[in-house]
Amino acid sequence: MDQDLLRELEKRLDEIWEDHVLRPLETLVSIPTVSARSQGLVEGAQAVADLARAVGFQPRIVEVEGSAPFVLGAMDAGASQTLLLYNHFDVQPEDPVDLWDSPPFSLTQREGKLYGRGVADDKGHIVARLAAVRIAQDVLGKLPLNIRLLMEGEEEVGSIHMAQLLDTYEEDVRADFCLWESGSVGPDGRPELYMGMKGILTLELVARGPQRDLHSSVGVIVPNPLWRLVQFLAALKDEQEKIQIPGFYDAVVPPTEADRSAVQGIPLEIVQTWHQEWGVATFLTGVDGHAAILRLLFEPTININGIHGGYGGPGSKTVLPATATAKLDIRLVPNQDLKDIFRKFVAFRDQLGFRDIEVRAVSGQEGPARTPLDDPFVQLVAQTAGVVYQKPPILYPMVAGSGPMAYVRNRLKVPVVGCGVGYHGSRAHAPNENIRIQDLRLGILHVAYLLATFSS
Repeated sequence: MDQDLLRELEKRLDEIWEDHVLRPLETLVSIPTVSARSQGLVEGAQAVADLARAVGFQPRIVEVEGSAPFVLGAMDAGASQTLLLYNHFDVQPEDPVDLWDSPPFSLTQREGKLYGRGVADDKGHIVARLAAVRIAQDVLGKLPLNIRLLMEGEEEVGSIHMAQLLDTYEEDVRADFCLWESGSVGPDGRPELYMGMKGILTLELVARGPQRDLHSSVGVIVPNPLWRLVQFLAALKDEQEKIQIPGFYDAVVPPTEADRSAVQGIPLEIVQTWHQEWGVATFLTGVDGHAAILRLLFEPTININGIHGGYGGPGSKTVLPATATAKLDIRLVPNQDLKDIFRKFVAFRDQLGFRDIEVRAVSGQEGPARTPLDDPFVQLVAQTAGVVYQKPPILYPMVAGSGPMAYVRNRLKVPVVGCGVGYHGSRAHAPNENIRIQDLRLGILHVAYLLATFSS
């Protein structure tokens, strides 16, 4: 039965491949939906709505005050259960353009891969989900569950209006389960599923010195805001990378035995790939292997994204700057709370005597979220992946990245699983972003087969 159904789905996928996979992906990639520049988002939303309508959804383009467009959609099969598909159609900027081997906003096929900004993150997944719904409908005649769409144009800038969107349209995205925006295939060809994401709190620190830039010779008597800033930043961690903010770890939920077992099931080739692709011979504190994976997935951290002030051009300019700034992000794990961590960060600043350094939260703030490994929906996604890929999936209890998953998982109270069409060489956010054609095909078949299992 399984193989007969797969053959029918694959046959139908072959029939629609050009018109309903490649051409829609070409259309979406051609629209530069760069949310950092507020570019192309209206056109992108319309293109997504048109594609959804062609599959049989009833899409709506909606906005809340100050937001980019959202695309909501519904396909009512008269079923008792509903699946929510979350995706985003905005992309990262294409810079640096000169490092692309083909135009970033033109879908290009070569050597079994598809290149273009957004093919992996996240337009390839949008096309894959819609194609999966199409072929499942065609083969089954009628879907065994209702489907809702939640597709946004602000994910790459922190989903800054997602809370307001749900305040107004929560009933339009109500569901029993959610398939998340993306996923990938591991180095050994096994599909990777993830059930959680870290939260993120982004901060900007501002230190001020004299009322204007001064000659550096007066640095012996005039406070330098850059020194002030780096002295505070240096106090945030100790030599073993432990964050020194009192109470920072109080709410952290340690990995369970099931989590540890899942991490042990992740092939160590992935860690070797990190070393090679990142060009990092040794990880912090010498951690490696499965211990490195465990730390990456389950430990919070504070990152310095950039420090700015004074002069950074060619040659020398002996200046004592008037201001200095630093950008930070704090990656949080369940059950850390954004507001609680912000309060503790500010209290630590005051405790150390750096009250003169301004601290403000910037951009989108997203909480951590996770779905237990033993949730029935997780098990169903994993079982169907094993059938389609003919290999057992790799289960990630969490991933180190962040996104708006908490809005769905914690507010809508539904299990969330990510699966998808990327791979470790997809170069998301970088030049020459790509997906492999075979991964795209298998990702479509997996979701289509998953939909079909709801009837059994």
